[in-house]
Amino acid sequence: MTDENKSNDEIILSHYKNVAKNHQLSKQSSIQDPFIRDVETNFVIDFLKDEVNKNKESFGTFKVLDAGCGNGYLLSQIRKKFKDIKLYGVEFSPDLL
Repeated sequence: MTDENKSNDEIILSHYKNVAKNHQLSKQSSIQDPFIRDVETNFVIDFLKDEVNKNKESFGTFKVLDAGCGNGYLLSQIRKKFKDIKLYGVEFSPDLL
């Protein structure tokens, strides 16, 4: 089947199947630039630290949803820093998930 005969979903799934195969659990799975991945990860963790510090009394009820979580790298990094936050991830590509 040529690309012009594939649906957008099929094209996206095919792309991320290759990404999953080539990068597996690497932090470069869906962002190949390790600098950008680290900046993104640090930004989210710093944001969560600020929120936790502002809302210490409700910290145990914090929930984070990563929509398009890929292989779950960001969620795994959040878990290392925050053991009590409930984490959820959704991913379109079953090969990445």
